[in-house]
Amino acid sequence: MTKMKKQNLLGCAFIVVTYSSYAASSDNATFDPNFLKMSDGEEARHLDLKYFMRPGGMSPGTYTVAIFLNGVKVSTEESVEFISDKKQEGVTFPFFNQFILASWGVDVDKYNIEKEPIDKNIPGSTASFSAKDNAIYIKNPSGVDEK
Repeated sequence: MTKMKKQNLLGCAFIVVTYSSYAASSDNATFDPNFLKMSDGEEARHLDLKYFMRPGGMSPGTYTVAIFLNGVKVSTEESVEFISDKKQEGVTFPFFNQFILASWGVDVDKYNIEKEPIDKNIPGSTASFSAKDNAIYIKNPSGVDEK
């Protein structure tokens, strides 16, 4: 390699290292929402990035996901609303209404279903979203309540 190529390569490496360390240390990172194709028109301008600061974060909205209940796939394409958690900033939770729960065999008459996380509506239950699988995994330790 010629001396000129080595100098150019070293110069480029210096610029990349300097810029990347500056970008990594920035506390107030900005993001151009035009890079995300999550919504149309004006909706993209109001994207709140706080929901993406945690692994598996989701912006509030309705998404089509697969559903696993106690390890069994109960739906491949379920439309689920993700709601902003008022108690934890930047966190959303999937909301399952009484019609969805009933379709999976849950006796909804036993519970007061409100727009709360599933553990508040059905004590002992949990729901976790996997962005990798585009799926929600629900655990109900007492099993599905038969009607």
